Amino acid sequence: SSGGSTLENFAVSWELEGNVGGVSLKNGILTLSPDATEGIVTVRASLYAGKVVSDEIQIEIYRPEVSDVWIEQGINLKIPATGSLARTLSAGIVDQNGNVLSGMGNLSFRLAEETKGVSLSGNVLTVNSTAQTGKTKIVAELPGTSLTAEAGLELKRYTYGADGELGVYVENGT
Repeated sequence: SSGGSTLENFAVSWELEGNVGGVSLKNGILTLSPDATEGIVTVRASLYAGKVVSDEIQIEIYRPEVSDVWIEQGINLKIPATGSLARTLSAGIVDQNGNVLSGMGNLSFRLAEETKGVSLSGNVLTVNSTAQTGKTKIVAELPGTSLTAEAGLELKRYTYGADGELGVYVENGT
């Protein structure tokens, strides 16, 4: 709950409350068995330091179900004068409680439309110097489901001075 200092040389007693099967608590470590049931448990830690000091936390036990896909928004990339530029996209899968599940599972990525000089390999977006200014969309999708997320991609070309310093944005690539 509130911050504070670590107390040493005090015995902490642990208590687990709640009628959730397959859940155990030993020495402050909460363990779930594969057949744990869903529900809410309360974990309480107490110690005696001249008076009884305790704190508790409620923990919801549930089996996550995939409910949505997300992808970072507002992707703006500078078209390189030469060569290519790569960027790793952030995306993920969300469960029914809005929690992001670890990893990206087997999300796949694609451009909404073919875009010259732009390619995707997994979640790595590459833009090369042949790309044109403009806007398109990137789609993240979870195969085998209807779950998708879209992000706008804006490509801009800048002029460069003789000393290599970034100049001004050129609207139409001219």
